[in-house]
Amino acid sequence: MIFCSMKNLNVVTWTTMISCFGVRGKADEVLNLFEKMKVLGFKPNSVTLTGILASRSHLGLITQSKKIFNSIRSSYDGQNVPSASVWGALLGGSSVHRNVETGEVAVRHLFEMEPKNASNYVALCSIYDSRGMWKDASLVRLKVRRLRLDKTPGFSCILLGSEALIIVLVCTI
Repeated sequence: MIFCSMKNLNVVTWTTMISCFGVRGKADEVLNLFEKMKVLGFKPNSVTLTGILASRSHLGLITQSKKIFNSIRSSYDGQNVPSASVWGALLGGSSVHRNVETGEVAVRHLFEMEPKNASNYVALCSIYDSRGMWKDASLVRLKVRRLRLDKTPGFSCILLGSEALIIVLVCTI
C-alpha cells in the first residue's frame, strides 16, 4: 500500500518491491512489477536484475531465468556484461535445484570476475555433490587448495533472555 501511494518512485523503490516479492516466492508479481517499471520508463540496474533472476531461479524456473537473463543481456545498454551478483543469483538457483549445466555457465563467469571468491567454488561443489559427481567435486576442491582459498565460516547468534547462544558453522571444501 505504501509503494502504491508513493509519489516519487525511482529505481530503488521499484527494486525494493521486486526483491521483496522475490523473497516471498511471488515470481509472477516480480515479472508484473518489472514490466510495469519498464513501461513507466524506469531503467533497471544490476540489483533489480539480480532480484528478478533470484526470484525465478530459486523457484526452479531455470528455463525462464535463462530467457530473462538473455533478454537482459541484449536489451540494456551498459549492462551487456552482467555483474557478479547477477551471475551469483543464477548460480544460487542452480545450486538449489541441482542444475549442473546452468551452474557451470554461471560459475565460469564468476571465476573470471571473482577468482578468489571461495563461495563460488563451494556452490559448484554443492551442485556436483548433490548429483553424485564426486570426481568433478574433487577437482574443484583440489583447485581451491591450490589457490589457497578460505571460506569464511558463517555464524548465528540467538538471544535467550540475557544469554547469547552463538552457533558457528564451519564450511570445509
